Amino acid sequence: MPDDLKLILRLARHFWPSALILAIPLLMALSLARSGVEELRAADTLVRTGVQTEVRIHEVTRGNIRRSPRYGMDYSFDTDAGETLRQRGPTPRDITRHAAPGDRPSLWYLPHDPARHSFDPLRDRAQAVQRLALAGLFGLITLGAGGVLGRPVLSAARALRSGPVRCARVTGHATRPGPRGAALPVLEWRDAAGATGWLRLGEHQPAARFPVGSWSIELARDPRTGRDWWLADF
Repeated sequence: MPDDLKLILRLARHFWPSALILAIPLLMALSLARSGVEELRAADTLVRTGVQTEVRIHEVTRGNIRRSPRYGMDYSFDTDAGETLRQRGPTPRDITRHAAPGDRPSLWYLPHDPARHSFDPLRDRAQAVQRLALAGLFGLITLGAGGVLGRPVLSAARALRSGPVRCARVTGHATRPGPRGAALPVLEWRDAAGATGWLRLGEHQPAARFPVGSWSIELARDPRTGRDWWLADF
């Protein structure tokens, strides 16, 4: 296995919670961007080349699904080619709310594909732009979170790739306050140069494996920031 791939796997195993946090806004941004672009293209096509016609409303349905309002209509319209297209399904709330059977609102359709139509393509375009703006917001959130969460990843990568490695002696077992007041088990250490520090023990790292006085801790130092990383974590 190439060394770079090994390094990526070691980092991914340690920093997967950070990757999961970043994945949420990233996936939201990508999903919103994709749907926004598709909706914007469809709306622009209707605005440029769509044909306006009248719709015959046959039935209007209004209801709630899990406390969320749902609107739909059964409607039909005639195309310039002499065809009649009938549709039944969800429709825009502002159109359906005040509609009644027999009403004849306007609709825009594509002459070569009447199934692609809209009651208000300009509104559809505005909603697509809003969706793209929201995608941009999630993108900025991803970049900001990546800048914060990515610094430790880059530091650990530098330490594992080219940082000096040294051993440190365990000087004690202790606890430190963690999230929500929980006590976190830690190891206290001192290296040959007299530098001291502490390391958090993971769930699969019992303190008995690191007896006081043993030189069982290997530390890799980030050559840029000087931060020490415990090799056992990777």
